[in-house]
Amino acid sequence: MYTYKRDWDEFLADIESREIGKAWTSPSSMDSDGYEFTGTHTWDEAHTLLKHGWREGRSKLAEATEFAKATTHQGTAEAWQHAPAGAFPNVPAYCAGIAECMMTPPGEEQRSSMPIVTIAVNIGAAAFTPTNMMINRGAAIVALIDSIEAQGQRVELICCTRTQLSNNDGHLVMHVTVKRAEEHVNLDRIAFAMAHPSMLRRMKFRVQEFTLPKVEHGYGISRDFEEEDFDLGTMYVPHFPHSRSKQRDMYGTEERAVQTMAEMWQSATTAWQANQLDEAV
Repeated sequence: MYTYKRDWDEFLADIESREIGKAWTSPSSMDSDGYEFTGTHTWDEAHTLLKHGWREGRSKLAEATEFAKATTHQGTAEAWQHAPAGAFPNVPAYCAGIAECMMTPPGEEQRSSMPIVTIAVNIGAAAFTPTNMMINRGAAIVALIDSIEAQGQRVELICCTRTQLSNNDGHLVMHVTVKRAEEHVNLDRIAFAMAHPSMLRRMKFRVQEFTLPKVEHGYGISRDFEEEDFDLGTMYVPHFPHSRSKQRDMYGTEERAVQTMAEMWQSATTAWQANQLDEAV
């Protein structure tokens, strides 16, 4: 198995300095005719976004105030609490002069005891995964980070992939820390890492090109991590489903993506709280 773990600055330095392996004579990271696939026209354009952040994407993700809309969905997640103070405004209630016009996620008082929240996002996706799915999911993740940090908790954000290899042995595991817990939120950077297809289809490809000794045709198959690969309480966001219908169900619209993230967050915090109770016994 091949393992690549870096923080963001180390990752950037590797991308800028490490040479593509000699076996990779036609590296896909350098393709210049697949804009619909990569979201960029050239490698240089993608490198600029990696280095300086995706400002256009940040503007799109700023619309992640859509996150508040998902709090009123009729799904299986618990209802949010309404009170005079909370995490998000309920605009119609505010305009109507209702005192309980702020909304708070269920169990927020317990979550405040989690000093550091780790979110690990598997950016793996099949070739048919459309870029709008990536943007919808990325917007929901950014909205969740904003809400967690607004409650006084610190977030560590990890971009990861686990790729099944055929020409090379085993798997390639990549972990890149996009945001350390003590760092302020850099939404331009997070927008690129979490929502731009070039993070996967150029930058992750480049990691393979300078890490693997043999050419991996098709760049391998995206796989999920196992539960034991992360510390308990980590919110793990799986790679995009290999089913088009499941992708649409989870990330087909902004609202669906936000609902999916809310349910994953609820599941992670519930597991953490259960573990805390077990340790206290």
